Amino acid sequence: MKTTISALTLIAFSSSVNAADSLIDVFRDGNMTGELRSYYFNQKIGGKKADILDLAIRLNYKTDFYYGFQGGATFQSSNSPFADKDAKDMFSAPNSMYGPGAVLSEAYISYALNKSALKIGRQFINMPLIKGGMGKAVIQSFEGITFISNEIPNNTFYAAYINKFQKQTNGKGDAPKFEKLDGNYVYAFSVINNYFEKLSLTGAYGGMKDIFSILYMQADFKDVFSYFNYQIATQYSHTDYKNSAFDNSNYYGVKIGAGFENFNMYIALAQIKDGDSKFGAVGGGNKCVLFTSSYEQCAEYEKSKQYAIDANYNFKRLKLLTGVRYAHINYEEINDKTDFKNIYATHYFSGALDGLSIGFLYENENHKNAKDTNLYIARVAYKF
Repeated sequence: MKTTISALTLIAFSSSVNAADSLIDVFRDGNMTGELRSYYFNQKIGGKKADILDLAIRLNYKTDFYYGFQGGATFQSSNSPFADKDAKDMFSAPNSMYGPGAVLSEAYISYALNKSALKIGRQFINMPLIKGGMGKAVIQSFEGITFISNEIPNNTFYAAYINKFQKQTNGKGDAPKFEKLDGNYVYAFSVINNYFEKLSLTGAYGGMKDIFSILYMQADFKDVFSYFNYQIATQYSHTDYKNSAFDNSNYYGVKIGAGFENFNMYIALAQIKDGDSKFGAVGGGNKCVLFTSSYEQCAEYEKSKQYAIDANYNFKRLKLLTGVRYAHINYEEINDKTDFKNIYATHYFSGALDGLSIGFLYENENHKNAKDTNLYIARVAYKF
């Protein structure tokens, strides 16, 4: 793997240095973007309560293209200046909020030809089975090789090989680092087909070497009639564990939605059968794939039956989306039931404040035989 990356990196730079003046233009005409984030979490679990304010910055730089080659890097840093002992205890878990420090989350070289692109190195990924979680101040990232192609009309093909993963925190009170995966590497192949105008089909296969593999399929039909819209979607996934100590698992989901002008709602049903299902090969971004997900905690993939209802209204002139959601999980192997109640709102500013957004969320997680959780979140972000 290291030999492959080194060889391709050398080829990329060798191609560039053939013309020094053009190489200067590659960096001079590059593009710098960034984001400032201020995330506040207030959480109560049982009798324990804590809050935390996380201030973060993300800076991204991309070079201009040179014969199809492009380089990029993204730096992330976060700090929690007012975190007390209670906050550190509650929010220090891996992929949580408390992890002050910095990390170079992206450092890659890509090559684009026609409608295909190959990217090598550290990178953010958003594809079926591999997707970085973005709910905290720091975004998850991956190290490896990805390939995306739109050469065939109405089809997008994805492929990925990942051997390192960067969490949102390291779980020990520090910033995350890129760490080797338990199964040595993760792989994924997927295709999204949009041949039919109103129907999207997704198929994906991937997993972690010698540990598990996942087959995922989804069909999503959407249509609009005058001011009325409707949606019907189905999903299926099979998790195959390589260790016989774990039971293979399947999950099924269906979602029916409808809306009139700016009001939309849906109802979703899901069942996880046999053992525990995997929601993705690596990364937390796919956890919310299950149609019955709550807004923040997302879905549980233990053997269970679930349903969810969501209703929201989009005040388009105000660029304000507000909604409520209820999700219920009935576990089949443990004596517990869970209810999620969500209230959420997101506003995107315009004009002089274009790039600024603010979001609020309340999530209540109520258990039959476990501690209840109340979570309040305020997210303020400015992209520039």
